[in-house]
Amino acid sequence: MALRETEDIDKPKTNKRSYRFVKLPNHLSVWLVSDPAADLASAALDINVGSYFDPPPVEGLAHFCEHMLFLGTEKFPDETEYSNFIKQHGGCTNAYTEHTHTNYHFSFFIAPLSTEIAAERELNAVDSKFRLRLVNDFIRRWQLLHKLANPDHPFNRFSCGNQVSLQEVPKALGADVRHELLAFHKTWYSANIMTLVGLGTDSLDCLQGMVEKYFGTIKDKQVPVRPSRAIVDPSVPVFRRHEDLQQVVYIVPIKDQREIHFEFVLPPQIDAWRTKHSRIFYISIELTEQGASDAGLQRVEDLVFLYLSLLRTSRVQEWVFEESRWLAEMGFRFADTENPLPFCVVHAKHLHRYPPE
Repeated sequence: MALRETEDIDKPKTNKRSYRFVKLPNHLSVWLVSDPAADLASAALDINVGSYFDPPPVEGLAHFCEHMLFLGTEKFPDETEYSNFIKQHGGCTNAYTEHTHTNYHFSFFIAPLSTEIAAERELNAVDSKFRLRLVNDFIRRWQLLHKLANPDHPFNRFSCGNQVSLQEVPKALGADVRHELLAFHKTWYSANIMTLVGLGTDSLDCLQGMVEKYFGTIKDKQVPVRPSRAIVDPSVPVFRRHEDLQQVVYIVPIKDQREIHFEFVLPPQIDAWRTKHSRIFYISIELTEQGASDAGLQRVEDLVFLYLSLLRTSRVQEWVFEESRWLAEMGFRFADTENPLPFCVVHAKHLHRYPPE
């Protein structure tokens, strides 16, 4: 019997889908969506754990674990069974790992095999993904931002992983990567920090029956749930120390582009979701050749901070807030029906942060 169940969910006026939120006995939070007009059934499961939780000897382990879970379980040991089943039915599958989230858009969560042969092969896949990132200017800049963070904060870690971080370094430190992989899964893959969104043409009762049958067996390991899992432990030091601030860094891009980026670090604001606060505030400006000169860069910097000073001395205009609120409300009330898979992926993550209603 579900611990909680409600269909009192706010939705756009134009939305014909039926919704139900269910909290299973294992504390898995589930959002069910019935859409008779849907052309595909979709589902996404999000775990409130990611690269911030990598053990120090094995950077990139959360991402590696994400890859390994597609390669067979004790119940379904054939590595290709899951992907082949999806393809034979005209579907697709994927996953991604962030700092505090791992999202699967998909019954391989219960007992992964993580065989040594599969691990070695998938390590090469992770390394290949890393090498593709080397020629992406945005990802290069993002990784630099990681390395400029406080070395004692998990943001400083190498989240993607490659042959060096997942093989060479652990070997040198005497760490067994497969053991670390299984320990990571055993520790963190708990139903109480998972959220699931399932969308299909069946009735809500039918969808709930399937979810209870196939996901009700995920163990609740009673992993502590914090309002914000942006840090692994409350004792983790600040993201940016005073000496880490007010730095100017020049980057040679891969592509022919000229940009300047201002990045301001704010305290964690996840609990302030109603006011749309952010933890890192960016200002990005494209530049002309003249703007990219020393004099041009100084001029752009002066103008940016002059405008910020102006904002500090100006009263908040209520009409600006009201106009933004009204536009956001109209955008929600008359929103187009979202495609099933992207809908499930986004809302599985949001269920950790926002009330289901």
